[in-house]
Amino acid sequence: MMLTSVAKVPARRSSSSRGKFEAMITGFFRGGGCWRNGSTCERAVTELQNRLRNLKNEREKRVQDRTGKIARFVDDGDVGAAFVAAEQIVREENAIRILELLYHSCEIVVANLTYIRRHSDCPREINKAVSTLAFAAPRCPDLLELWILRQLFFERYGEFYDVAAADAELEGFRGSCVDSEVARRLESRHARVPYPTTLVTVCAILHKDVGARHEELVPLDPEDLQQ
Repeated sequence: MMLTSVAKVPARRSSSSRGKFEAMITGFFRGGGCWRNGSTCERAVTELQNRLRNLKNEREKRVQDRTGKIARFVDDGDVGAAFVAAEQIVREENAIRILELLYHSCEIVVANLTYIRRHSDCPREINKAVSTLAFAAPRCPDLLELWILRQLFFERYGEFYDVAAADAELEGFRGSCVDSEVARRLESRHARVPYPTTLVTVCAILHKDVGARHEELVPLDPEDLQQ
């Protein structure tokens, strides 16, 4: 007699076990167990980090270039040009610090990506990082990745971090989750650099005591810098 193999038919699940299985799958996809845009978020953060790193390197090179020019300007008697270069250095250093702080927020997101993928709640450290990136997006329009992350986190967490960003703007950054230093530096980056700040910068570059009187710097009228 020829024996034929017969595929074993699995037993049907009971209605109760099938219900539990379906509930588990539904919870996995709805409850944050598998955020469908987690990979998109990871790519955007990585690309943003690369952009921030490159921008920081570019600005640091400009600072070095202008630092070298200040001594030559002073030696040539062009003190006004030296102070203009010093003001530019102050602005560049402020921008570099902003880039560093945004990079740090990215690092927090990267370090917590597994948690972000699996959980829909938002602990304070993650809240601060995503709120800071969201706050920076409209203030750094050239960084498209910030806008992408802003939208992704809006989808993931709802409006809370956007509200935090708005509160930072309206309430002077008190009580919000946005990094206060990032907010302050972004809001003040276009303001005129005060004369004392440029003087300190020039003296530091020239290795001079800022409290002493330096004849080579006297001809500069501070009022000229306000033009």
